Amino acid sequence: MCYNICVCVRTLLLTKRMDIFMLYVLLIIAAIIGLLSGIYCLFHFLLALFGLKKPEPDTTDAKKNHKFTAIISARNEENVISGIIKSLKEQDYPKDLLDVIVIADNCTDSTAEKAKEAGATVYERNQPDKAMKGYALEWLIDQLLADEKFDSDAIFVFDADNVADKNFVKRMNVALDNGSKMAQGYRDSKNPFDSSVSGAYSIYFLTLMRFFMLARKNLGISAFIGGTGFMLSTELLRQCGGWHTKEICEDVEFTMYRLAEGVTVDFIPDAVFFDEQPVLFSQSWHQRIRWTTGNWNCIKTCVPIVWNAKQVSLMDRLAAFMHLMTVPSMLLGFVSLVLSVFIMLFVGEQFLLFSILSFIISLLSGAIAMIFEAVLVLALEKKDILANIKGILGFPIFVYTFLVINFVGVVKPATTWKPVIHGEKK
Repeated sequence: MCYNICVCVRTLLLTKRMDIFMLYVLLIIAAIIGLLSGIYCLFHFLLALFGLKKPEPDTTDAKKNHKFTAIISARNEENVISGIIKSLKEQDYPKDLLDVIVIADNCTDSTAEKAKEAGATVYERNQPDKAMKGYALEWLIDQLLADEKFDSDAIFVFDADNVADKNFVKRMNVALDNGSKMAQGYRDSKNPFDSSVSGAYSIYFLTLMRFFMLARKNLGISAFIGGTGFMLSTELLRQCGGWHTKEICEDVEFTMYRLAEGVTVDFIPDAVFFDEQPVLFSQSWHQRIRWTTGNWNCIKTCVPIVWNAKQVSLMDRLAAFMHLMTVPSMLLGFVSLVLSVFIMLFVGEQFLLFSILSFIISLLSGAIAMIFEAVLVLALEKKDILANIKGILGFPIFVYTFLVINFVGVVKPATTWKPVIHGEKK
């Protein structure tokens, strides 16, 4: 049936004066896309090789216990807010050296009350026209920096659905003591077994931690802050005037601005925290649309400043540029899939069945490669492979749908922050 449909469509197109010339044009475009995608993939493949070796755990102690403030931005997170506060209150670190602040950002539930009951200081914010995490952080950090009583040496930024390992603050304290101004912790998952969606997310973040963050650490180049579980020194915040971002992916934007100023991000693999992943595909769709929109918008403002950032190494600039090219590369992947379908419509009938089979085999081989990657990263991170079988099988779907999501996120960008409902099994 698929064969007959392709023949009919091709016949209709050919009646509109489409001939072999169009086939050559499509093949040339496909070759150019393949070259550009190949360069991007080769760069990250070579980079990933440096993530194969995991360093020994850092057991050094800091010379000084620094003062920290943990900031949690929360919108209608009454189901989970107590968990992150509890985990911070139970840190293996002096209690008087860690303050916990929750921004109840445009909440319509009992997030503020739950946070107060758990022992956090709560700042309530009501600005519906700016209901976005970046604006919430800017609003609070500006107040803290203007407060003469604010004496923390650094801040942490967490999401409401996180849980911090008991040694998170201790390991970040070592990093700060060693001179880190920006540091990213290790992001693990709270709920990898809930569904194939949450399992695929878990594998995705494990892959980022191992082959993206750790690889950069081993190479001595900058990592990136990843939305949550990161540290910023107060000195840095005062130098740059606080937290000022405009895009819906504020983490990428802030990182790029600081790189342009010569400040790099340290990855601290022993500072572990756990993040709750979306369970439903619809939640995943909206979240990844937002990621795509934010990253795409950052390209326009951040590529020029990164290329001109003479304060950091050429390798740091190249790695930052390639990070910004993630969305364009996935767009090329989507266009490549569409071109493959069109090319099948213009080949001779004697080659049509072969083209269809080649297309299907290409998709299947890609899926097999992604399953292998998922098993590899789970093995390297010492996770139970059988327990993660739903995530392993869902990982290729997660990646393939990312190609479509990147296209949608560019042509129909997200304009508002749609929070994921946490703490409820779906």
